[in-house]
Amino acid sequence: MKQITILLGGVSDRPVKELNGKTPLEAADTPCLDSIAKTGGKHFLQIADETFSTAANGRQFGRAFFEADYFGIPLKEEDTALCCQFVTLSDEEHFEDKTLLSVCETADEAEVRQTVAYLAENINNEVFQLAYGGGTTHILVWKNGEPNPGTLNSPYMAQGRKIVDWLPGGEFAAPLCGIMKKSCDLLKNHQMNGIWLYGSGKRPQNLSRQNGRMIADTPFACGIGKTQGLSVVHRDFEHLAQAAIAAISKTADTEETEKIYIHTALAEKGGLSGDFSQKVKGIEKLDKALVKPIVSFLDDCGDDWELRVVSDGSISSTLRRYCDDPVVFYHLKSKNER
Repeated sequence: MKQITILLGGVSDRPVKELNGKTPLEAADTPCLDSIAKTGGKHFLQIADETFSTAANGRQFGRAFFEADYFGIPLKEEDTALCCQFVTLSDEEHFEDKTLLSVCETADEAEVRQTVAYLAENINNEVFQLAYGGGTTHILVWKNGEPNPGTLNSPYMAQGRKIVDWLPGGEFAAPLCGIMKKSCDLLKNHQMNGIWLYGSGKRPQNLSRQNGRMIADTPFACGIGKTQGLSVVHRDFEHLAQAAIAAISKTADTEETEKIYIHTALAEKGGLSGDFSQKVKGIEKLDKALVKPIVSFLDDCGDDWELRVVSDGSISSTLRRYCDDPVVFYHLKSKNER
């Protein structure tokens, strides 16, 4: 029996006024998900922390630990890790007056490595150490750091807004704001002219482990899979369905259930940035380019299988943040199991 779970990051949402009171999922054209709902089932559930959900694990342990583990960046038990994302800021003289224009998602690898090395040379000390991760996301290690350094917002939440209301806040946030400000001074002649710190986390204790596979388009989800004993494949979204189908085809059709998790964060960014139209388009792309080819392959494979498609957390496009609302859950079994 093959058990496949497709985790769609942040697809669930609250009704949006500009979408005539519909959620982005309700407003999106999703023929494959609609077919699953009709043939199998569609429900709503509350995500518990004991899942492979990036939303649940991020809330419980902090995003940065999982990314650091995936990147192979060593963390001691007492260390705190923070995600470090390159951003582009406006050119006002004072740091607090700047607007976050965009979150950098693609860049030349050689240039990024050189930039991270330059920042590390000027930022690293006995307490804080910046380490290269991958792409435009990296890790700041806070030696003997505070387990809960304060309010650390995702850069997507601040996108298009003045940063002053979105900077790290709380009793221990001052040194983090100082590092962000210093990076802006150091990178003033770069297109990627700042860094954003968020997602703090420490090494979790007693994580459950199981056999299976994780195919994902983010280091975060890959890190969750790695720490919990899964075989991990990291692909960009355009190649995610192909990698997932390859993994499914390799699993033996036996009485023992083999679990396969497929995770994408494609729709998260539109929700966290408040761009509900982008989120609608992202959901439509998920349906067409990820869910549909996987369902088509399963229908033709001849094996017994069970498919679950679940929104990995709920993101309010209006509030630009994750919410603890119930999430949508689709369920479908192979034809001879229905």
